[in-house]
Amino acid sequence: MKKTVTIILMIALLLGSVQSIFAESKPEITQVKIDGEIIQVQKVNIEVNSKLIQSDVPSILYDSRTLVPIRFIAEELGATVGWNQEKFQAEVTYQNKEILITINSDIVTINGKEKKLPYNVPAKIANDRTMVPLRFIAEEFGTTVDWNQETFTALITSEEVENAKEKEVTGILMENDGTIVIGASDDVTYKEMLLKEPARLVIDIENSKLSSELMNEKGQFELEINQYSIKEIRASQHSVEPNVTRVVVEMDEASNYDITYSEEKKEIRVNFIDRVIEIDLNEKAEETDDEIIESNGLNKVTQINFDKIDKRKGVVIHNKDVPKYNIFRLSEPDRVVID
Repeated sequence: MKKTVTIILMIALLLGSVQSIFAESKPEITQVKIDGEIIQVQKVNIEVNSKLIQSDVPSILYDSRTLVPIRFIAEELGATVGWNQEKFQAEVTYQNKEILITINSDIVTINGKEKKLPYNVPAKIANDRTMVPLRFIAEEFGTTVDWNQETFTALITSEEVENAKEKEVTGILMENDGTIVIGASDDVTYKEMLLKEPARLVIDIENSKLSSELMNEKGQFELEINQYSIKEIRASQHSVEPNVTRVVVEMDEASNYDITYSEEKKEIRVNFIDRVIEIDLNEKAEETDDEIIESNGLNKVTQINFDKIDKRKGVVIHNKDVPKYNIFRLSEPDRVVID
């Protein structure tokens, strides 16, 4: 009899534990007062830069949208928040932005310009706290937002913390068409320079470490190629604090190249170009206001400007046709020359 009772009690305890686990995975229900009415809503947990935010009014799921208390989130990100009782507005100052949020309006004013709140969801007062859509935080504060379904938690990461995250260079290879692919564990930024004597392309990947799985006994990555005028690809930890992974592509001679970054695949792609474009000299080229240099009916440099492409700032030289060019770097003074 005792054995039977013991077994029954153990099963009951196990069932209780299982029910407890499932109960913890469900979102918590809470009550808030919105528009003078007390309603039941699902509570949403919020973490900012891995810190769980504690507030007297929780973030909630309201009309299928996540609303968050602007004061607690904004102040955690370094903003200041004030209140204009006469205009029924929250006043948020963040870096170079002055943001005015009017209660029960889906329009905010940012540096004097009006903008719609995401999903046309108006700002609301919940238990005397100003609530705005979570997506508004992501857009105006430059944060990334992830979601943990298991704990019903929105994970907010500021741009500074995101950029400071340690990343790894996880793969280096050359595809069949000669394209070099450098894979990373997360979004990365990089700088590149084309050097001569010997000819080589140097790519410095910022805030990154070279994966130990790529290292040989010397703590480096080495891949012999001897194809497409490429001799070898090397990589090593160029510096620590800040962490910089340096990838060097050694070539027979300096070649034109195209370098792009894929945010989706988290990879840098380098394609070496050495093409000559045949131009019909008898064909009259169309003239535009942007044209600033013309050379005997050949390729034309139409515009030179400073722009941001693939997360990098640089000088952009617009051509009428695909050009053949050479790049080299000189010192005293330090300069890049493009022919």
